[in-house]
Amino acid sequence: MSKRRTPKELITTNAHELVRQAPSEVAAIDPFKMSQKEIEACTVKANVVAEFRKVAVSEGHGEILRKKKKWLRDYNQGEFGPYPHLFKVTGEITYPTLQRWLSKYKATKDPLALADNRGKHRRGLRSVSPEQARILTAIALSPNRPKLSEVVRMARARMRFENVEASQSDKTYVNFLNEFKKSNFDSWIFFREGQKALNDKCLPHIERDWDCVEVGDILIADGHILDFEILNPFTNKPKRMMWVVWFDGRSNMPLGWEISPTENTQAIATAMRRAILCLGKIPKIAYLDNGKAFRGKFFSEAKDFRQEAFTGLFERFGIKPIYAWPYHGESKPVERFFKTFSELERRAFSFVGGSIADKPPRLMRGDKIHRALHDRRTQGNIPVIEEGHRAIATWIEEYADRPQRGHLNGKTPREVFAPGQGPGFNAEQDAALRILMSAHEIRQIKRDGIKLPGSDVKFYHPDLYGRQGQSALVRFDWQDRSRIFVYGFDGNFICTAEPRNKVHPAAAHLGTDEERQELERQIALRRGAEKLTLGPARALFENTILPEVRFQQEQLGLKGQAPLSSDSRRQLSSLAETQGEPNELSQSERDDVDEVLRELEAAHAEREVPAWEKARGLSDFDRYEALIEIEAEGTSLPQAEKNWMSLFERGDTYKRHRDHFEQYQMKVAYQHGA
Repeated sequence: MSKRRTPKELITTNAHELVRQAPSEVAAIDPFKMSQKEIEACTVKANVVAEFRKVAVSEGHGEILRKKKKWLRDYNQGEFGPYPHLFKVTGEITYPTLQRWLSKYKATKDPLALADNRGKHRRGLRSVSPEQARILTAIALSPNRPKLSEVVRMARARMRFENVEASQSDKTYVNFLNEFKKSNFDSWIFFREGQKALNDKCLPHIERDWDCVEVGDILIADGHILDFEILNPFTNKPKRMMWVVWFDGRSNMPLGWEISPTENTQAIATAMRRAILCLGKIPKIAYLDNGKAFRGKFFSEAKDFRQEAFTGLFERFGIKPIYAWPYHGESKPVERFFKTFSELERRAFSFVGGSIADKPPRLMRGDKIHRALHDRRTQGNIPVIEEGHRAIATWIEEYADRPQRGHLNGKTPREVFAPGQGPGFNAEQDAALRILMSAHEIRQIKRDGIKLPGSDVKFYHPDLYGRQGQSALVRFDWQDRSRIFVYGFDGNFICTAEPRNKVHPAAAHLGTDEERQELERQIALRRGAEKLTLGPARALFENTILPEVRFQQEQLGLKGQAPLSSDSRRQLSSLAETQGEPNELSQSERDDVDEVLRELEAAHAEREVPAWEKARGLSDFDRYEALIEIEAEGTSLPQAEKNWMSLFERGDTYKRHRDHFEQYQMKVAYQHGA
């Protein structure tokens, strides 16, 4: 008859048997595979076991058991018990659990043996066979990104087709896929989401040390589509305009910017000129986006003056351009600034949001109340470009005084930027910057001067007289329309043209002194231009043309004779009558002929020449614009004119000025309500 074991012996024996039955569990303890939280929990459990073992053992078995249970009851009182800090980690403990901890600790002498390994034997990839794993991963790593439940259904169908056992539950397969994703996160992202997602989510960052450079060494440029609408000056319609900004890398200070309908080289150059003027010196590096506008030859290596106006902008000023990696947003430090800039965008009453999820309620379908409230608050007004510039400048003044973390170490951008600001430029250098970095257009010189795109203002200078029909390079500042700089295609400067003012219709009688003076000035300008032509023309006629004409007459034997006067004609007529020579027409017949001629002349004078026929006398550039206006008015063009427009659109002139013609079509269509 076997001896009956006490509860203590029973519990201890069962614990030892548990340890003997699972030696791999104890041997598999690896602190490197355990989290810090699990290690701390094992340490607390070991402390609980140590305190439990201090219970007196000198009394009999029944007394010891009573004291141990009393100790456990006191421990489970939590914050009111003797070990609140230990109870906070372990929670309430039962007597068998405490005995199991004691047995494990005695057997291993290792606190980590007290780790909670429940369910860990089911973790990992061991519960799925290699064939099942192959099928599951092949389906899961699809670029179509199927859901895990769909992967399991398709995998089961595949397993049935290949006669692979599929006895596990769906949850087991889902757990396998989740574990596979954790262990092979890079492959999971690459195959399911692509290379850009791999770069954004997996590949390590390259952190820049901005303390290695000085203020102004590196200027960073990028374009950002504003999340609020501005009135487009070319179409007079609301539009999310492009904001191009140049940003100092060392101080995080925005230095210069431009607002334009699109990201183009003109806006970039204008913003860069303003940034350099603000910086007060020429930067060493220009860190640019990889977009088409920033990659233009205008900035890097332009050699053809007709196409790009001058040699590369960076080459002229000794600036080294560096381009960001394509599709690597993190390589452009200014991207983080745009997130901060969204604060201003949300203040604008024309805010429309940067995405569908971010748009305001008034733009939601069917939300009439918010739309009505917005219309009542704004009265239908949209900010213009000047107001956009003013709002951005005000916000940047606030931003410059905000302390920042990172490489600024709690300083504000202004505090870092001010000590490194350059001495500035003299008047000659400032003028060179304004000219070389201003916007440029290829425009045609007309009799009244030059018009800029999207404007009816004519710029004129006497030096433009006599160049009608020529094309010239025009440089100007979008924010300063008081003058334009005109260059020929040979690179030589022609003049600085200023806007032409209109005159009072009756300035001499009804106008003010200023209006009369303006009229006199323009009359004098016109007469001066006339003298420029007539003076050399008389000398040319007397010295060159007249001798040449006389020489040609002599060679041909043409001496010429002055026509008869009216008296001589009458004398000859009467002499012929007395000699009996018959006249060809009687007086009444001559009167009839004269009447017919007068009617023909009147009909020809009253004939209205079609506008498209008048346009044939213009240059190809102006003729195409005129035909665009005629079509916008609703007049049907003859097929010959349509054929000519098609040929012109395939020519070099149209391709070089494509953006201008497209904007002109939009403008004319808007003016005529098309």
